[in-house]
Amino acid sequence: MTKPQNIRHAATACLPYAVAAIDLLDVMIRYAGRHIVLESLAERTAGKSKSRTEILALKQILVSYGVISRNDQAQEVLWPEESLASLRWAIEGARIGLRSAQSASEPVSVITLPNNEYDIAQSIRRRGVERATLGRTIDAFLKVARDAKNDFFVATPFIDATGVDTLNEIVKAVPIGSKCHLIVRTYDSILKAEAHGLGRSLSPRFSVFTYCRELPSGKRETFHGKYFVGDDTRAYIGSANLLQASLESTIETGVLLSGVDAKPWSVFAQAMLQSTTIVRQASSVTDL
Repeated sequence: MTKPQNIRHAATACLPYAVAAIDLLDVMIRYAGRHIVLESLAERTAGKSKSRTEILALKQILVSYGVISRNDQAQEVLWPEESLASLRWAIEGARIGLRSAQSASEPVSVITLPNNEYDIAQSIRRRGVERATLGRTIDAFLKVARDAKNDFFVATPFIDATGVDTLNEIVKAVPIGSKCHLIVRTYDSILKAEAHGLGRSLSPRFSVFTYCRELPSGKRETFHGKYFVGDDTRAYIGSANLLQASLESTIETGVLLSGVDAKPWSVFAQAMLQSTTIVRQASSVTDL
């Protein structure tokens, strides 16, 4: 019986020729256990547009993994039909996974740091985590801001003077004409942040909303999640607050989403906005 790891290794080796390999295996499954001629196998391969060089390269790979044996012009399919089918699906699955990984809509896990001198940064890299998953917290926010052509949403339960200053920098990256929405728990947090920021006010491009209200049961309805959403094309969902600690001294984690993965967060942000109370209206572009 063919070992699962042999199927996985063979699938990985065939991946550069994935489409041709799938076509070839479809033919081989029909001829499992029989002697067939090299030329006949190539001719019967569904993808006749595949180059002869590509087919021969695949044959070499299949021989090296014991899928087929080679004897001059004759070949014998050694793996049983079930194993060939498993190999085919392993290649198909790997091909889909590879395509997804290369897609712009693939979620990217991000570990954001105030700077790259943290010990954990070196530790993560030593363990093989891609450098692209590391970066400054503000850079994750900026990626979202630049894609917000129509609506830019920021939801953060807590904000301080550093957070206000940071938002004022981020909003510069938001295209002119886009509506900017900031959702916090209480308006008092904005007023305190502006007072502690030596008179620096939040950018007038932001409309400010609060999400915190008393329920009939006596409990409060509020939020703790943090997100940045740009239209339905880009979103950051993670642990980072707009506080000095998050922006200057704390390791944060989250995911950057785009494409179809970001769309649900746009829907959520719009729905959340409908349950908020507006406490400050943005200035129009002509007033700025």
